Formats: sequence, C-alpha cells, structure tokens
Amino acid sequence: MPAWPLLAWLAGQLIPAIGAAIPATRAAVMLQAWRCFCCTKLPSSAGHLLASPALQVSQAAQASSFRRRRSWNAGALEKALAANLTYRPHEDADGSVK
Repeated sequence: MPAWPLLAWLAGQLIPAIGAAIPATRAAVMLQAWRCFCCTKLPSSAGHLLASPALQVSQAAQASSFRRRRSWNAGALEKALAANLTYRPHEDADGSVK
C-alpha cells in the first residue's frame, strides 16, 4: 500500500500546527510521518541487502555449470549446438537460484 496518501494527510495536519506554533502537535505529526516513511522504506531496502548474496549464488552456480561442461569429451561438444553451449549454462544458473 502506498504511503503517499497518509503522508499527504499528515502534511495537512502539520501545516496548521506550524502556523499556530504548537510544538507538541508539530513534533507528534513529524514523528508519525517519520514512522510511516520508515515502515514503507525499510522493507523495500531489504531487496538491496539480498542482492549481493543472490549474485554470489548465481555466480557459483554458473562456475559449477561451466566446470561440468569443460569435463565433457570433444565428441559431445562437436555434436552440441553453439547456442546450447552458451545459453544453457546461464539458464541453468538462473534456474538454480529461483
């Protein structure tokens, strides 16, 4: 759920408090806005924290896939299509992460 409607409503509460010089109301509204902002932004920032481990897993899977393919004999490589040799290792690595 987007927080912008709630933040807009809080801004509407804050403007009269600033004009009337009511410090307690001003502080309470600002604290509510800060909580709302943090509650919506912290979960979305978790994706950034997980990006590095996901990349490491993907790279490890690709390296493992390439090691397996290097152990194939030359006859199998000659029969395989070039597209399969380039596309499938990446697809295998991406599929193993999901």
